[in-house]
Amino acid sequence: MNKTIWWLVGRQQAGKTMFGVTMGSYGAQVLLIGQQLRQRFSPAEFAKESNPFAPEMTEKLVQDMIYAEIERFIHNTNSLLVIDSAPRNDAQFNILFSVSMMSKVILITERYDIRKNRARKTYSGDLTLFDAREGPETIWMDDIKSKCDFNRIEYISLLGSNQ
Repeated sequence: MNKTIWWLVGRQQAGKTMFGVTMGSYGAQVLLIGQQLRQRFSPAEFAKESNPFAPEMTEKLVQDMIYAEIERFIHNTNSLLVIDSAPRNDAQFNILFSVSMMSKVILITERYDIRKNRARKTYSGDLTLFDAREGPETIWMDDIKSKCDFNRIEYISLLGSNQ
């Protein structure tokens, strides 16, 4: 059986988790990194980090989550693993090369105003984290396509939902 990993990337509140959950309803194995991090850390904890988009405090945790999920994936019958919210930095991007399975990086995009409205709901009106992430996130999103092209990793861009 051919096994494939889809790595969902995109700006905050673009719809990555929603896309991952939808793929899970069709039988894919899904790792919702963003959702797990939101359950463990407050927006204020992320916002105070030097890079709130990929905070150092989560680096080992995220790496462990990814490798544990891939290990489960290797031993089950699913043919598709969807990893939401990774890679977010070079260290996570390099994980793609340690996995000997087909990988596709899927960029979920959405308009700024829609993302900001979603952030208001997610963070109960407090946009501190949303605003703190915009700069580092912009740099990474601009960089990731060139990294994929250079390393011959398939890169697909999808427009999120307007909800």
